[in-house]
Amino acid sequence: MEKTKRPERNVSERSQRTLRMVQTALLCALAVALSTFQIPIFFGLSLNFALVPIVIAACIISPLAGCIVGACSGITTAIQTFLLASSIELYRVFIDAAPIFTAALCIVKTAAAGLIAGYLYRLINKVSAKRSLNALIPSAAVPIVNTGIFCLGVLLVFAKPLAESETFGAMASGTAIFHFVFIVLVGANFIVELLLNMILCPLIVKALYSTRLFKK
Repeated sequence: MEKTKRPERNVSERSQRTLRMVQTALLCALAVALSTFQIPIFFGLSLNFALVPIVIAACIISPLAGCIVGACSGITTAIQTFLLASSIELYRVFIDAAPIFTAALCIVKTAAAGLIAGYLYRLINKVSAKRSLNALIPSAAVPIVNTGIFCLGVLLVFAKPLAESETFGAMASGTAIFHFVFIVLVGANFIVELLLNMILCPLIVKALYSTRLFKK
C-alpha cells in the first residue's frame, strides 16, 4: 500500500517544484521588464513598480524565490547603471570609484530585500491566518531594506568620490552627505515606492491566493 502511494507523492512534489520554478521565472521576467521603466508623476517623482514582483515572489512562493527575483531585478539595474553612465553623472561617479561594488550593490540590495520579506511573511503566517493582510509588512520591508542597503553602500564607499565630484561636491561634502543621500538621492521617491508597495502587493497576493495556480 505504501509502495503505491510513494510514486504519487513524488510526482506531486515534482509537479509542485516545477510549478514554483515556472512561477519564479515569470516573476523574474516581470521584474526585469518593470525595472526598465518608470512613470513620471510631477516634480521629479515617479511610479516604479519594479519591487512589486519581488514581494509577490517572497510571499506567494518562498524567501528563496523572492531572493532570485530580487537578484534578477538588481542585475537589470546594474546593467542600466553601466549603460547610462555616460549620460548620468551620478552613475559615472559610482562606476569610476568602484565598478564591482556598484554592480554588487545593485544586486545585493534587491536580493536581500526579497529574502528578508519572504522570511518575514513566513513568520507572520505562524501567528495570523489572514495571508493577504500578512503581506503588508513584507510589502513595506522590501523598499525599506532595498533603500537602506543602498544608502549604507553610498555612505560607506561613495561619500569621498561624491564630495570630490565637481557636480555633487557642494551638496555632498562633510556632514552634507547625509542630507544628499537621504533627501536628494532617496527623498520622496522612497515614500511613493513604499506606499505603492503597501497598497498594491496585499491586493495582488489576495487575488493570487484566490486562484488554483497559486493556492497553498
